[in-house]
Amino acid sequence: MNKYLIGLSCLLGITACTGQRSSEMTVAEEVTTDFARAYFNYDYKRAQQYITPESKKWLRFAATNVTQQTLDLLNQRSEEKQTDVCLESSEVLNDSTQMVSVSVTNYVDTDSLGQQPFVREEAVYRMKVVCRDDKWMVRMEGLPRSERRSRD
Repeated sequence: MNKYLIGLSCLLGITACTGQRSSEMTVAEEVTTDFARAYFNYDYKRAQQYITPESKKWLRFAATNVTQQTLDLLNQRSEEKQTDVCLESSEVLNDSTQMVSVSVTNYVDTDSLGQQPFVREEAVYRMKVVCRDDKWMVRMEGLPRSERRSRD
């Protein structure tokens, strides 16, 4: 009986960065945060399960432009300095489209292709999420671009 109460307490205590329990997030919001978590941790194989078929060309483009310098910087990072993704906001555009904003912190970035990678403290990304055949997916119309950049 005691371990059931502890398990229930832990389950109720799990929250998203916004203070909401993850069960209160919509499916579109969960898909977006899961995609962003995979994408900004350079796990493109996992990220592809959250995108539309026509978005795969952008994910392939991102993957083919990862440099050895980026990999070296990723490998140097400690466990406590890993990338985190938090839901910022969500806007329903219609019954099959939402714009979801996520805050991404402590991630390896480059200002443009071919530039030195660096760790960015925080940026916000807006992503279009569409529902097709009862499944929510991120629709990439290019590489993700931040709305506001930190001063690092």
